[in-house]
Amino acid sequence: MDKLLTRITRINEAIAAIILAVIFITFILQVFMRYAAKMVWLMPFPPIADWMADLEPLRWSVYLISLLWVWLIFFSCAFIVRDKDHVVFDILFNAIPVGGRKILGILGAIIMIVFMTYSLLPTYEALWESRLMNLK
Repeated sequence: MDKLLTRITRINEAIAAIILAVIFITFILQVFMRYAAKMVWLMPFPPIADWMADLEPLRWSVYLISLLWVWLIFFSCAFIVRDKDHVVFDILFNAIPVGGRKILGILGAIIMIVFMTYSLLPTYEALWESRLMNLK
């Protein structure tokens, strides 16, 4: 079981690294496309200067970066929580006896499940009505 969790964690870390690389490349491409037409005078080769003059900023790059950022957070949180590297405020939680901690842990998980389930439909509706869905 430990080997399986280690393998899943490695795959998860690889996916997070790939997403971060795509975000970085898209960001650099976006900056280049935005300012390339303004920097034509720096280019000594006329064919490349003509090509650069026709470039327009990418409209979809901001949307892609925003969506990938959310996915990066999800994939990163998955292995941070497993390693218990996330920020917690557990002063009161640690002051309670072990039996009470288990009950509070279960109660907290149930509350999170209820609120996540409650927010599922509004989130879905907001996603499909948002301007981010111009990518359809």
